[in-house]
Amino acid sequence: GPCRVPGQAAQRAATEGSIMTTHVYAPRQVVIYPGEDGWFVAEVPTLPGCISQGRTRADAIANIREAISLMIEAIEARGESVPDDTLDRQLVVI
Repeated sequence: GPCRVPGQAAQRAATEGSIMTTHVYAPRQVVIYPGEDGWFVAEVPTLPGCISQGRTRADAIANIREAISLMIEAIEARGESVPDDTLDRQLVVI
């Protein structure tokens, strides 16, 4: 389903027994834009459905980081491969 994360789990740590596990992922390109409600929306085009928001840009970025981690964990838990971030950006002037 959609990866909407409000941000409360920012302190969440993945643990196995007493051993702390940390995952390091490749950078992801994120699109940030103002939502209709005045909050900032953050989406990850290469992870369809991975979207979050925050009152400020900084909040939106913190929340989308968490959303990305959770979505990648879910994809891996299903035994699927995580899509590469192959987005090519181009500014088009019209």
